[in-house]
Amino acid sequence: MAPGRVLFVLHDARDVSPAQPRIRAWMTGALAAGWKVDLITARDPGPWPHAIGAETTVITDPVLELFLHVTGDQDATATRPPIWRRWAGACQQWLLFPDNEVRWSRRVRSHVGRGRPPWDLVVCCARPESVGLIGQHLQRHGVRWWFDFADGWCHQGLRPAA
Repeated sequence: MAPGRVLFVLHDARDVSPAQPRIRAWMTGALAAGWKVDLITARDPGPWPHAIGAETTVITDPVLELFLHVTGDQDATATRPPIWRRWAGACQQWLLFPDNEVRWSRRVRSHVGRGRPPWDLVVCCARPESVGLIGQHLQRHGVRWWFDFADGWCHQGLRPAA
């Protein structure tokens, strides 16, 4: 396969991310092989992508904060949370399926979906699993898709404990 352009989609590309060293190694290898590398992430990854020569796009979703968590302290003596909190939690799980970052993934999908995709390969790195929506969308337009599930399944659940 001749060198082309590859897109890495990683929700958290900061140095504290457990996936960052693996992705950094893949990106460095792709650059060494002559590929042009792009990175899309939700948080500023710091200087490392620019240091290795990757183009970085940070796409945030400020509306997501409204849906993520219902704030407020629960009464320690209560056996069950108030009804409004249970309803809010149920609505959150229904609206944000398969995970809480699905709104960000949809926003990135609309960002990369404009016109003919310039990438030959897209590498989506899970956690969260909804980044697969981006790769699935690009695959429909002829881009090869690689989904890295990592190993978050063994120590993290899909939903916070109720």
